[in-house]
Amino acid sequence: MQVVLCVEYNELVNFNQQTIQLSWWSLVEKMSTLKIKPGDLNFPDIVYKMNIDGQPVPIIQGTGIRVQTIVIAVDEWKDTPAYVAQQYNLPEGLIKEALAFYSAHKMMVDALIQLDEDAENKRA
Repeated sequence: MQVVLCVEYNELVNFNQQTIQLSWWSLVEKMSTLKIKPGDLNFPDIVYKMNIDGQPVPIIQGTGIRVQTIVIAVDEWKDTPAYVAQQYNLPEGLIKEALAFYSAHKMMVDALIQLDEDAENKRA
């Protein structure tokens, strides 16, 4: 399913190959109830999913795989993007897009990684 969202009032929206008309406020209302939010337009396959704390976490669209998981596999475990793609049964291009997203949003993703590490340390 592909959704193309437009930000102008009463713009047309393509939803599952059917064109419907929505007002901006109607669209905002619908989007606010979703658990997945659109991400950086430069990275169309990266979206945000709200975690249990309401924190937006970037994931590879349609997979639930967090960008931070990819970053850890490549940076800390020294896996290649091709190997990570194979392990998750994803195109290598998606892994590379996740890594490019990380480069553009390093501070945010590093903070999410640190939050996870802190939570792990509390549980231990």
